[in-house]
This record gives sequence, structure tokens and C-alpha cells, in this order.
Amino acid sequence: MDDRKLSVAAAIDAWDLTPVAARMMKRHGWTSAKTELIERKYRKFMGDASATEPPPAVDVFWHEHIIDTRDYASFCERVFGRFIDHIPSEHGCACSNCDKAPSVL
Repeated sequence: MDDRKLSVAAAIDAWDLTPVAARMMKRHGWTSAKTELIERKYRKFMGDASATEPPPAVDVFWHEHIIDTRDYASFCERVFGRFIDHIPSEHGCACSNCDKAPSVL
């Protein structure tokens, strides 16, 4: 793994998603175990430049992160160097760029 991929992975892993996880449990009734599992899958999805459409539970987690606009914008800037849009597709949702960052990763 090259240095840039390592730094992206490290930035994703280091980001505090505790507020997002807390909202998932409160708003969606998720257990702590389910929330932890989906958070790990969200982190993996965000770090996978080839992934363009998340599984449904990961998409819900992504939506919860996005509604904290300041944190999500800061996360995107820190991790990808730019904002990652999220636009619903016919079959679910996908990032608008569909290249979460080949130029970055």
C-alpha cells in the first residue's frame, strides 16, 4: 500500500464517528453491536475508491454523517481533499463522483 493510501486509511480510521453512531442508535434503534459493525463497513466503503454504491445500512449511516454538515465536510476535506457529494440513484444511492478518489487514493 502506498503512502497516500495509508494516510487516507489512517485519516478514515482516526475520524471520530461517535456522534454519528449515537444518532444511529437513538434515531434508528440500532444496537451498539450493529452500529459498530455498520460503522466499520462505512469506514471501509469510504476508503474503497472503486465502491460507488453502499449497502443499504451503510447508506443510512452515510446519511446520518452527512446531516452533520460541518463534520462531514471536514471529514471529506481531510480524507479526500474535496467534498464527496451523495446523490440518490435509481437503485439506491451513490457518490456523485463515482470515483471517491482515484486521483487521491
